[in-house]
Amino acid sequence: MSKKIRKLNNQGSTLVLVIVVSLFVAIIAALVLSLTFRNLENSKIRKDSADNFYNAENVLDEVRTTLEQYADQAAQAAYSAWLEEYSFKKNSDERRELFFRVYEETLRDLIQTEFVDKLNDSDSDNDTSFFTDRAVAEGCKVRWNTNEVTKFGLKDIKTDPVSGAAIYNGNVVLEGVSITYTDKKGLSTTITTNLDFDITYPGFKVFSASPEKPAYQYIIIADGDVYNQGAGDKLNLYGNIYAGGDNEDMDSINGIRFSGSGTKVNIFSDTIVTRNDFVVEDSAGVRIEGRRKEFNKDTLSYVSELWVNNILLTKSKKGSSGAQMLMNGRAYVADDLSLNADNTSFKLNGEYYGYSVSNAKSNDAMRNGTADGSSAIIINGKDAKLDLSAASTWVSGKAFISVPDSFGSTRIESFIEGESITHRGLQSAYLLPGECLEGVGHNPVSMEEYTRLLADENGNFNQDKLKTENFRAKTGIELDLYVDYDAPVRKIIVNYRQNGADHKMVYFYLNFRNHDKAQQYFEKYYVANKALSEKRMDMFGNGQILINADDDKLINTGNVIVYNEDGTSKKLEFIEGKNKYSHPDIVNKESELNTYYEAISTTLDKKNSGTSLASKATDSLVMFERIDTTEVKKQAFTMADGSKYWLITGENVALQSSTYSGTDGALIIATNNVTVEAGIEFNGLIIAGNDVIMHGNTINLVCNPEKIAELISKHKEVSQYFVGEESFAGANDGSIYASDLITVNYDNWKKN
Repeated sequence: MSKKIRKLNNQGSTLVLVIVVSLFVAIIAALVLSLTFRNLENSKIRKDSADNFYNAENVLDEVRTTLEQYADQAAQAAYSAWLEEYSFKKNSDERRELFFRVYEETLRDLIQTEFVDKLNDSDSDNDTSFFTDRAVAEGCKVRWNTNEVTKFGLKDIKTDPVSGAAIYNGNVVLEGVSITYTDKKGLSTTITTNLDFDITYPGFKVFSASPEKPAYQYIIIADGDVYNQGAGDKLNLYGNIYAGGDNEDMDSINGIRFSGSGTKVNIFSDTIVTRNDFVVEDSAGVRIEGRRKEFNKDTLSYVSELWVNNILLTKSKKGSSGAQMLMNGRAYVADDLSLNADNTSFKLNGEYYGYSVSNAKSNDAMRNGTADGSSAIIINGKDAKLDLSAASTWVSGKAFISVPDSFGSTRIESFIEGESITHRGLQSAYLLPGECLEGVGHNPVSMEEYTRLLADENGNFNQDKLKTENFRAKTGIELDLYVDYDAPVRKIIVNYRQNGADHKMVYFYLNFRNHDKAQQYFEKYYVANKALSEKRMDMFGNGQILINADDDKLINTGNVIVYNEDGTSKKLEFIEGKNKYSHPDIVNKESELNTYYEAISTTLDKKNSGTSLASKATDSLVMFERIDTTEVKKQAFTMADGSKYWLITGENVALQSSTYSGTDGALIIATNNVTVEAGIEFNGLIIAGNDVIMHGNTINLVCNPEKIAELISKHKEVSQYFVGEESFAGANDGSIYASDLITVNYDNWKKN
């Protein structure tokens, strides 16, 4: 039987598949076209939005540009006011405050009246009258006091929390400026920000080379030391003197020093300043008179001011004793007046201020102060004479017993005494009484005695061996009322050499609780041991300590010893301390005079604030970097009266009679040293970056402020070396715009 196979017909299925595929392709194409269109549309929107944002930023920049013009006007007004009131201001701080104050007040007024008020008074939200370019601002809307802008206006001026005074620092902030920019398509961008106006004080300086300028009153201005070399020098100095005393490697000088057998120095000066010491050495003699006349009651006198750390009358290692110093004027001494050699003599007619109580010159002072931070008058030499009988004397500190490291200590040890004016013969009063050392009975003790009888197992002093009640029983003085509770004594080990061998002694000194306790203790000690005190002063020889002890003539926190002959015998007089070291008058005077000392030793003018950015006094006067140090240069100038004046510059300048004529004046600027040799007759001003050294007989140096001022003010070749000739001018084209000093920043910027 045969089978028949039937063939299927699939032509219709193919047609359906074709139709389905075509539809799917069409859908995909439509989606692609739609997405492409939308992307193009979004790109256009983003571009339009970006354009709108940039236009809004342009409008904001236009606002800032307009306001910068107000800031420029304010800066110009401030500079004009600065010029007008320059001479009435005491220092640069006051001039800076003046400039900022006028700037801020003027800018605030302009912004308020020309910007804020106009916007507030406008009937239209689209007022662009304050724009310089209205085309940029077209379509702009400035909004203020709306929900989006919670505050709009000038930020309040800061005030000092204590005094309540306004603080002007050249900064003005306009808060909450909101700008909305809407274009024709309806796109809108809002930018809100603060505008911070900040001006840099340029340190304007008016070059006023006036004879009254303090620096021109000087004959010597030296950052290093001022001193003479040799013996028998005859020096006459007419004019103010400044010595920085910055040479740390020259311990024997450190400031101003006159030395040598037979050396005689006459100084006619209103002001003498050194950051370190004024030293008269060996048998040199110094006399100081003022150039400025002052009436003291019915007496007309010349008064000089001496500002120093120490006054030292001393003896060099190979020199002779007998240094002499006589001064008419006022001595301001931060630390001590010390007569450290035999036959020395110091006499002052005027006023003496030893004004440091504890640590005015020391950063690491103990609570009782240190030897280099407590003003006192100390006589260490035999037959020495201190004469303050014609002076008002203010001594606010105490003397210290100093044991130098050369005696075996690892550092200089200092022990406070109770006197403001004293002689070294009384120093033993501050040794712990020997009867207070149990089992020993004397002070000092040998090292063997200390180790065997007084030390504990660790070698420290055994406090149980201290029996202060023994001294109370003997003298009635209760040591515990005066000494420190925790450390009543301090010991120091001292080396000495005997019979060719080295030995050690241990000294115990009383350690007082404070300055006042030291003073009170010696007052009790002197009453109990008057005869012993007088005997100890025998080593003073024929010396004198003369003080005017009237209440209005002597201010002291410590005791004072007066010592003199009464015709037949020595007379020792004890004057107790009149004030506590913490008395407000003492503290205020210390602060006041320290401020003056800082000011005059850094700016040459005690009227300044006492602060200076300069590390050296010359930094605010001359620009050493402009000096050619390869050679000494001399340039002559003819003055208005026909006289000749020289400008002499270089690294080291030597004034020699063979090369310099005393008939001519001179201004000397040396980056290092200036030496002045015998026979020089000089008038003018000497400025040295380091030392001024004089050696030889008959040297006369005379300041001439009128000629120096004329030389500097009339000749650019000279004024180029002096700080202060800079004016409101640029370096390139000779001019500068006030706006160059101003920056206007966006602060707290945000885009809504």
